[in-house]
Amino acid sequence: MFRRILSIMLVVLLITVTFAVSTVSVTAANPQPQTSGDFTYVRYSDGAVTIIGCSSKKAELVIPAKIDGYPVSSLRGEIMDNKKSLKSVIISEGIKTVSGAFEGCKKLETVVLPDSLTTIGLSAFEDCESLKNINIPDGVTLIDTNAFSGCLKLTSIDIPNSVTEIGEYAFSGTEISVLDLPDNLVSIGEHAFSATKIKEIIIPESVEFIGESAFSNCHYLETIKLPEDTYINMSGDPFELTPWYEAQPKGIIYLDRYAIDYKGDIPYGADIVFKEGTECIVSGILDSALYSDFVSSVKLPESLKFIGASAFKECTAIESIVIPDSVERIDNFAFEGCKSLKSANIPDGVTKLDYVFRYSGIESISIPDSVTSMKEAFGNCDSLSEVTFADGIKEISDYAFSDCDMLQTVELPSSVETIGGHAFSNCKALAEVIFDGQTEYIGSEVFEKTPWLNSQPEGFVYLGDTLIAYNGIDKIPSTLVLPDNTKAIAGSVFEGAKALKRITIPSGVLVINDHAFLRSGLEEIVVPETVCYIGIGVCANTPVESVVINGSGTIGHQAFYSCYNLMSVTISANIDEIGDYAFGVVINPENGNSQYIEDFTIYGYVNSCAEVYAINCGFKFVEIISDLTGDVNQDQKVSVKDATLIQKYVAGLIYVNPNILDFADVNGDNKVNIKDATAIQKYVAGIIDSFA
Repeated sequence: MFRRILSIMLVVLLITVTFAVSTVSVTAANPQPQTSGDFTYVRYSDGAVTIIGCSSKKAELVIPAKIDGYPVSSLRGEIMDNKKSLKSVIISEGIKTVSGAFEGCKKLETVVLPDSLTTIGLSAFEDCESLKNINIPDGVTLIDTNAFSGCLKLTSIDIPNSVTEIGEYAFSGTEISVLDLPDNLVSIGEHAFSATKIKEIIIPESVEFIGESAFSNCHYLETIKLPEDTYINMSGDPFELTPWYEAQPKGIIYLDRYAIDYKGDIPYGADIVFKEGTECIVSGILDSALYSDFVSSVKLPESLKFIGASAFKECTAIESIVIPDSVERIDNFAFEGCKSLKSANIPDGVTKLDYVFRYSGIESISIPDSVTSMKEAFGNCDSLSEVTFADGIKEISDYAFSDCDMLQTVELPSSVETIGGHAFSNCKALAEVIFDGQTEYIGSEVFEKTPWLNSQPEGFVYLGDTLIAYNGIDKIPSTLVLPDNTKAIAGSVFEGAKALKRITIPSGVLVINDHAFLRSGLEEIVVPETVCYIGIGVCANTPVESVVINGSGTIGHQAFYSCYNLMSVTISANIDEIGDYAFGVVINPENGNSQYIEDFTIYGYVNSCAEVYAINCGFKFVEIISDLTGDVNQDQKVSVKDATLIQKYVAGLIYVNPNILDFADVNGDNKVNIKDATAIQKYVAGIIDSFA
């Protein structure tokens, strides 16, 4: 065994062969708490320790760099039993994360943080009422939610330029009066500096997001400076209940190029007119105003570039909107619930329409080819009867037009490559679908409960070369053979097909999408080598007993989850990603938790992703020896890497498994030498066609 492990290590180190191995995300069993002195900790598979408790009664405390010889990487949870008298803490070098550790330590005055720290996590020092100052090391990138909120004596803070994100309520309720935001800061969370004594704010050019009420209730804040040339996504009014805010007149409140709030009540039948020069309407601009449903019309300026999330949500009296061609971005829910909104336009250049017109009264719409995402954009638009897609559009997103009761015909341009799950589901009048293109991906139940799908003949239903449904699932035979021209199986095609036991998937199929066989009666499946994606939960909760995967690429998480009859799986060397709980994991009927199957076996190739997955899960791994002449490194192909491996072997630099040497003897002279390496090089170069 030692010799075998050594040989693998030497192959990797000496010839730098790239095998098909990827990071496998596997949720390990929860480690058990251990105690050492005053500290309770858990140790993970990589050897790193997280401290989760401390019983020390001392006023001064040093958090050690190591416990029982293992490095401490983080502090998690409210670790201190002694909250009432702790005054000083030194956190040793090497620790990277502090989360919740000292919350409520009201007498804590002094904290020394290590240079290794990268994250000041959730509630790390929340309600430390005696903490007056703290030095945040350069290297910290995140100051998370409530990190210092309620630190009533914290009067100043130097935030290093390494910080890119400040979470919600991070410094809320402190005594900070001077604030110098770092040059690399990207995001400021909701209420991050609310109820502080800040007098002036200069927002750096790097900032992309300012959350709702980020600087609200700052009773000394009079000056706000925004960058001139960059755009900031603001959610709600970040500056409400400040002297600056109170000095603004009623109506739309402007801050430079931004319309950030509506002050006062909206009169019945109001026409909202945004002044020329306005470039951005912030998210939820009408949220704080009463009677937003009284707005009868909105006029947008030609200077406008951005319409924020929920900007006109539930403005139920608006009948039409003209969106200027200058608009580049419309955020989520911008016109959601505008029941009277019958007409609107989408400017060329807008790329996202996620949730924008959901539950609105839109009757017809044209989608420009710039749009790349429209998740639920027109979902539940009961009056929508006509949709025009520009040639060039590539994606129809999940639920984009679901529950559009008046939509009768859909003509998709041949450019469409992706159709998301349920994109046109429950369109009760949809009787005609026109499409002459070929897609790369079609999600689950795209045309579920539509007249068009119901009118298709019993059996396989295709859109292009993708199998999208099986009509008559209750009459499905136990054995199916898919047509040879099938290129993809859409999501959920055979979901719940209990009678289906076996299926033949032809070579040429590229994709088997999410939940394709979920809760079916499938007992065996062979995935051809052409398949490059096996979806999430593809065969979960099935009685499948035999699984052979000859494909490449990705196996989605929970692909074969809760398959109680499945005790082994055979996996190709070309699979390079295996998701969480893909194989060998079932639900424990006693407690409902996931558990690994005892004695589960994975048959695969050395140094493959399958082997990594088996090791991480503690499964038995059985090596498959490739029978491909010349495939010395067992990656299912013959390449110059195999020739290099033979050269290293001949030079005595590495050990090679004797079982594999048979495939290295390509010239059949019963010995492995430099002639074999040369023959492989000629074969790869196309000089010879075979090793015969």
